Amino acid sequence: MTVAQNVVSDGLVYPLMFHKLDEHLSANGAGQVGMLTEFMRLWFAESQRWVDALLKTVINESPENKAMVQGWVDRWSQRSLEALAPLAAKGLGAAALQAVQAEFIARLKKIGLTGAAA
Repeated sequence: MTVAQNVVSDGLVYPLMFHKLDEHLSANGAGQVGMLTEFMRLWFAESQRWVDALLKTVINESPENKAMVQGWVDRWSQRSLEALAPLAAKGLGAAALQAVQAEFIARLKKIGLTGAAA
């Protein structure tokens, strides 16, 4: 459950909703929304460091752990991206979700996993 929620879901939802959406709103005259969501961005940055350290520890413990975690990341990444696609298409466009996915894949590679493609 930690991989599904804290790694994948948070790793895709927070950048989409609190970074890309904030950029979009600021560019369209609603910069004050960023003040309301600053806490979420700060929390995510701190949480991401902790989650990444946890994941590195788990996957470096054994090849079996790494394979199991990679399978979970692949499964939940695909499901999360499918769920977020309609939301992104309505407000931000598919390019925003693709950018978030690329950032997520880069993050996974730093941890030692491969990125999952949708």
